[in-house]
Amino acid sequence: MASYYMNRLLNTISREMRMPSVLLCVLSLGAYVLLSRPTYADRSARRLLSIVGPDLIVLDIIQTVDPILLVGGFLIAWWRVTAIKQNGNMSRAELFTTVGALSLILLGTVGLVTLFLIVAYAPEHGLPRGMPLPILTAVTFGYITTCVSVGAATGVVTSRSVLGRIGAFVVFIGSLFFQIFVNLFYTLLRNQRPNLFQQPADPLLFFFHRVGLFQLYNVLTNWIYDIGNSSSPARITVRQLQPAADRLVTNAFIAEHTFGTDVPWFLSAWVSAVVLALWLGVSLAVLSVYGSNEQTDQT
Repeated sequence: MASYYMNRLLNTISREMRMPSVLLCVLSLGAYVLLSRPTYADRSARRLLSIVGPDLIVLDIIQTVDPILLVGGFLIAWWRVTAIKQNGNMSRAELFTTVGALSLILLGTVGLVTLFLIVAYAPEHGLPRGMPLPILTAVTFGYITTCVSVGAATGVVTSRSVLGRIGAFVVFIGSLFFQIFVNLFYTLLRNQRPNLFQQPADPLLFFFHRVGLFQLYNVLTNWIYDIGNSSSPARITVRQLQPAADRLVTNAFIAEHTFGTDVPWFLSAWVSAVVLALWLGVSLAVLSVYGSNEQTDQT
């Protein structure tokens, strides 16, 4: 049974890699990572690198690309699932293997390009620690799978009709610009604009600012490398925790920076892992509900 599903997954990966839309996504993602690679030529970047060490290179790469993974994972999964729907019913196995295949393809793309950049930076800046990398890989795969699953779940409940595209667009924009909507609802509920960077800080505002997908990923990757309990990228977090003398400091949603020793439990970094698992679980549940028991061929 295990070998059957493994062969099915490998066959799905092979088929998806031949799809023009998937191939375009992979090439675009790889090109983006290469073109947006971090630089350490200016004094500020060199200072941060001296504080964190070569681990900052890994964090800079993956945290720069995490919004793009959300965009690419969501869109390519929605596109592929709606294409499958047009050809008939979808089985649960069909949906799950498609999600798994697309997730592994995106993970492999990011992993290979990141490895290339690590080797390229090594002569000048050294190699990052090896111990956190397996955990980072697992968290990154979980994040990518969640992004793909949300797109696939949106695909099974919408279509390529006008209304279906509008519905998918609403879900996509809500996922991508989650923080903006949090600020809007906070303003409506409290009848005041949220104060993002000064006391009195609202723990619930902090929490809802970190339940968006790539904010969750930032929290978890910062936790893995012991950067700080923050939903901001590592570079911003380190800059605020250890500011240069001539720089303005904000809290950048760093929990311990704002609440000191009284950080609420729901702002603990491990809670972000639970919330990410909930995103994934709900998406997979939608796929399970809408997927049929019939085995159908994909085209």
